[in-house]
Amino acid sequence: MPKTKDNLLTVEEAPEPPMPGPSPLVDFQEPIAPKDLVAAVEDAPEVVLTPEQLDAMHAAARRDNDKFNFVQRVMEARKPKQEDAVSQPVAPRILDQTKAEMEEGRAQVTRHAAQQASRPKPVTSPSEGTNQAVFRPGDFTEYKNTFKSPQQTVSKDSGARAMG
Repeated sequence: MPKTKDNLLTVEEAPEPPMPGPSPLVDFQEPIAPKDLVAAVEDAPEVVLTPEQLDAMHAAARRDNDKFNFVQRVMEARKPKQEDAVSQPVAPRILDQTKAEMEEGRAQVTRHAAQQASRPKPVTSPSEGTNQAVFRPGDFTEYKNTFKSPQQTVSKDSGARAMG
């Protein structure tokens, strides 16, 4: 078939290369009993290949290998080149500003540490309560006849709960 513009593949249209898989002769699931293997070899007809047939098989294998290697090279050429990004140098005025801010931050940290050390330590008493929430059913219960418990009733004067 003569090569024309219509029947040539471009680099973008070339198919993905086939990946070589495991050989079915080597990658079997179940072990084969030796007597079955011997029987299979004895039952197989003996094939004698002529030198021309061997040469044709070798040529086909070489063509397949060349085709696979060509497709691999094409796929490798399609990959974009990864170049290391070169960062821009920092402007001197930004560098000076950053150093000044870092020095100011260090001074602020030392000043805050000194203030924290000068404050009195809070005194905690074991008799004080804990932060464990207390369940009060009256805070959550609303009766079916819309009667609310005294703890739920809101005082109209202060807006706080009336303690009954």
